Amino acid sequence: VWKRPMVQFEKQRSGPMEPVPLQQVVSESVAARLAFGSHPRGGSVAEQTFVTVGMLPVAVEIPIPEDVVAAHLQVTAELDVARGDDCIVRCTITQLEDTDQGKSVSGLLANPHYPGFREWESGVREFARLLPQVSHREPAPSDRDPIPAPFDTSYNNLERNLYHTHIRYHRDDKFLVNNMLDDETRQRLDIAWVDLLGSFRFHDRWLDFVLKKFGSDAVDRRIADLDDDAVQRLPEQTRTYVRRLQREYHGIRSALDAAQSGHVDDVVRFAARAWRRPLSREEQQRLHEFYGTLRRNWEAEHHSAIRTLVARVLTAPDFLYRAERTATGRPMPLSDTELASRLSYFLWASMPDDRLRQAANDGELRNPDSLARHARRMLRDARSRRLAAEFFGQWFGFYRFDDYRGIDPLRFPEFTPALRSAMYDQSVTFLHYVISQDRPMREILFAEYTFLNRELAAHYGVGGVDLGSQLERIDAVESNRRGGLLRLGTVMAVTSAPLRTSPVKRGDWILRRVLGTPVPTPPADAGSIPADDVLADGRTIQQRLKEHRRDTSCQSCHSRIDALGFAIENYDPLGRWRERYRDGQTIDASGVLGDGTVIDGEAGLYQYLASNEQRFYRTLCTNLLAYALGRRETIGDSLLIDLMVYHLNNDGRFSGLVNLIVCSRQFCYHGSDVKQAVKNRATLQP
Repeated sequence: VWKRPMVQFEKQRSGPMEPVPLQQVVSESVAARLAFGSHPRGGSVAEQTFVTVGMLPVAVEIPIPEDVVAAHLQVTAELDVARGDDCIVRCTITQLEDTDQGKSVSGLLANPHYPGFREWESGVREFARLLPQVSHREPAPSDRDPIPAPFDTSYNNLERNLYHTHIRYHRDDKFLVNNMLDDETRQRLDIAWVDLLGSFRFHDRWLDFVLKKFGSDAVDRRIADLDDDAVQRLPEQTRTYVRRLQREYHGIRSALDAAQSGHVDDVVRFAARAWRRPLSREEQQRLHEFYGTLRRNWEAEHHSAIRTLVARVLTAPDFLYRAERTATGRPMPLSDTELASRLSYFLWASMPDDRLRQAANDGELRNPDSLARHARRMLRDARSRRLAAEFFGQWFGFYRFDDYRGIDPLRFPEFTPALRSAMYDQSVTFLHYVISQDRPMREILFAEYTFLNRELAAHYGVGGVDLGSQLERIDAVESNRRGGLLRLGTVMAVTSAPLRTSPVKRGDWILRRVLGTPVPTPPADAGSIPADDVLADGRTIQQRLKEHRRDTSCQSCHSRIDALGFAIENYDPLGRWRERYRDGQTIDASGVLGDGTVIDGEAGLYQYLASNEQRFYRTLCTNLLAYALGRRETIGDSLLIDLMVYHLNNDGRFSGLVNLIVCSRQFCYHGSDVKQAVKNRATLQP
C-alpha cells in the first residue's frame, strides 16, 4: 500500500515548494490507472493512496513545470498483512531517465510474525555465516582483493607490491562455485580461469617468488622444467607451495591441450563471419589442413599456428573485399548471404548482425516483405548512423571532417580539434536524425531545427539555450540563421578557401552536389582571385569575381555558380554569421544567374532551391542508389529513380526510398537487365 504519495517541486531561486499530492500532479489517465482510494482485492483504502499487487513494476510520469529544477517524491510503503499473502517484498522507487544518475531508493517489507519470514531470515543468516570474509576497510578495490599466503600483506612492503604488479590474480571463489553457480556457468568460469592463468607466465612468477622467499634459488625457476627429484629435495615449507603450483600448472596445460582442436574450429567459425558467408566443406577442410601443415612441417607451436591461421583468414580477399559473383549472360539473383551482406553494408557500412545472418541462413531474404522488414529494423538501429557518416558525408563533402585541415589555423585559431569534432558530430547527428526518425527528405535542406551543444551554441552565437556537452535538438532556430544542410559549419568550411570564403566553391557545390548539375572543368588558363579576402586595393571578393567574369572563357560557368555562392557569403569559413568583411566593408550577398534569375541573399537562395526541389530529389535518389549498388547510374536504373522521385513527391520519407531500392531488381540481382527496365519504363503508371 503506497500511502499518501506527495511530490515536492523545487525552484531555482525560491527553493522547495509546498508538497502536492501525487494524484493532483499526474495526468487523468495515470490517476485512473493507479486507482487512488480503491483496493484491487476489494474494498477501499485512504484517499490519495493506491495499491499494487505482484511483481510487475508500475511506471508513473510526473510532469515537471518549466521553472522547476528538481522534484522529490515522498511516499510511505506498507505491507498489506490483512489482504496480502505471506511474502517479503522489496519496494523500490527508481528514476528511469538518465538524469540524476538513475538513482533509486528501496526498502524491505515483511511481517515478522509470518512463518515465511522466519525461514527467510534463517537462510540469510546462514548465507552470511558461510560467505568468505573480505575486508571492506580499504579505499581502493585492489586493496580489497584477497592476497594469498605466503605474501606479506602489510602495507608498503616489496612483497605486497610484487603481488599487485606481477602476480595480480588469485582464485578465491570456492563458495561461489560450490553454492551458487549452475553447471554451465561453473564450466564457463573454469574455462575463463584457464584462459587467464595460461596466457602469461603466472606460475613461473609464483615459483620465482616462493624460491626467493624461502632461500631455494638453486632450483630452475621454470615450472615446466621441474622434475619430481628436484621438488623432493626442496624444504618442506617450499615444497608444499611448489607442489600446488605444479598441479595447477599441469591441469591448465592439459585443459589447453585438450582445447586445441576446438580452437581450430573456432577460427573456422570466425572465418564464416569474417567472409560473410557459409564456408563450403572444401574451404573448412583447407583451413584445418593449413593448421596441420604448420604444426607438422614447420613445427609451429599451437598458439603460433592459430595466430597464422587467423592471419590467413584476415588477409583473404573474401575478408578484404565484399566480392560478389559476376553475372554471365542473363542476370542472376543474389544468394541470401550476398543479399544480407549487400543490405548490411548499404545501411550499416559493416557486416550483417546475427538476426540478418540467421534470416539469410533460413532463406527468408528472398521474400521482399522480409527484406523490407529487416531494412526498417536496421534503419532504426543506432548503427544506421554510419549511413549518415558514409553516404551523406561523401555526397556533401564533409566525410571524415574531424581530420579536415583545409582551414588556416593562424587565421582561425578557434578552429581547434574539439570544435572540428563537434561540427562533424553535428552534421552526422542531424542527418542521422532525418533518416532514423524517418523525417521528410526535404528537411535536409529546409529543416527549422538543428543540433547543438554548449560549445557549438557559443561558436555560432546562438543564445537563449541552456545546453550541456551532448548534442540536443534545438527548434525554431531561424532567428539565429541555423537549421538545415546549408547552415552546417562543416559545409561552410569545406566550401571555403584556407583564408577566406569562396563563393565559387560554394556555388559549384550547390549546383553539383545539391542540384545534380555538372559544371565543366575550368580551362587551364582560367586564373584565380587572390587567396586572402583583404588586400590593399580595397576591393571585395564580389568586385574581383565580377572582373574575372569578363573573360569569355570563364563567363559561362561563373554565370551559373557565383550568385548561388554569394547568397551564403554572410557565413564565414567556420559557419558563423557576419555582416561585414574583416576590413569593415559590407557583404553583398546578391547576384544574378545567367538566365536572369535574381538571387538576393540567403532567403533568395532558399526560394530558388524550393523552386528546384525536383532536381534535389533526383540527385538524392541517384546518389543513394549508386551508393547502395556500388556503381554509377545506368540507363536501366531510370525507371527505379523515377519511382523514387515519385515517392518523395507523395510521401517524402527515407524508409520508402530504402524499401524501393532493396526490393528492386538492381539490388537483388547480379548485373542489370536493361531491356527489361526499358520495357517496364514504357508501362510505368504511378
